Amino acid sequence: MLKWPYTQSPWDGDLRRELRTWGYLDDDYVHSQADYFCDFDDHHHVKRAFDEMGIDARSAGQGGPNHCFKLQHADSPAVLPNEQGNKPTLPSEQRYMVDGRVYSMTNAFSRIGINRASGILYFIHRKSPEKAAADLWDIPQPQVNADDLPKLRTSSDLAWGLWNRVPGGGKINKIMALEIVNEDTAAVIIPRALATAKEPADEVLPWPGTDVVVGSEEEDEAEAALALIGSPNGLGAAYFLLQHKRQLGGPNFIYKIRIFKGDDEWESEDPHLLFYVDGHAPLLPDDDDMDWSPGAGGSGPVKGRAEGVGVEMGGEEGKGVETKILDLSRDGKSVVRQHVVWF
Repeated sequence: MLKWPYTQSPWDGDLRRELRTWGYLDDDYVHSQADYFCDFDDHHHVKRAFDEMGIDARSAGQGGPNHCFKLQHADSPAVLPNEQGNKPTLPSEQRYMVDGRVYSMTNAFSRIGINRASGILYFIHRKSPEKAAADLWDIPQPQVNADDLPKLRTSSDLAWGLWNRVPGGGKINKIMALEIVNEDTAAVIIPRALATAKEPADEVLPWPGTDVVVGSEEEDEAEAALALIGSPNGLGAAYFLLQHKRQLGGPNFIYKIRIFKGDDEWESEDPHLLFYVDGHAPLLPDDDDMDWSPGAGGSGPVKGRAEGVGVEMGGEEGKGVETKILDLSRDGKSVVRQHVVWF
């Protein structure tokens, strides 16, 4: 049987204790300073989009439903004193201990927004522990040993802890990744997706932007949708749904991704990705043109569904298949997919 991260996450609840254990600064004052990032009018320039979706664009500090949090893997109460008995001020000198082992801080951070009233999760800004550790420790990222990182570190798990802190019982129906700057996503995957959409575009447009449909009858569009979900900016959304399906009341599925930018005069406005979620899985069409021979990676897809994304189901009843994009050529025409089965 497959283990996490392809099944239920080991992390649950508001994660206050767990975040402190693993060296995070999880402070109400710091969270309050992040409130501006949940102002979707003045800061993100997407009020027109929010108005059309019937969502209040105000931050919690403005009296709205959008609660912003910032978690920092540095400067936390878990920092150990140095030889002089003082708390080091530089993150590069900060250490913390878990189960008798001393770890180094990474200086990673996440800004995440929660709107339980409208059922929306926002991934706003993030520097992963892997990337942050490489920068802080001055080593190439491939040399960062995962065993040296906090066990609690994925965007989906951090978001889950914060989701549980905001009152409200509504189901999640949208996940938004804002201000996409990741080069793979922004420079390669998004342009390809725009070109394959039902209404193609050669650039990111203001709201309503461009929709890319999961399970589209057009093979290129269906592939582009999976590439968006498998991108660095989409995996957090997929894993959030996949790993917390029990707490979310059952399986949830991403069925469409909208690519758009804010209403702004700046030509450099970064794109946003809006993942639409519901409990009904989209179906991928049968594709006779694709090589599904055993040598090409499978015995043949069956039209079906799986938690997190709309993907193929195959084999015995009850098995799910998670599709993940492993590689995408620079021209966007060649996609290498991984199909991971879980029970």
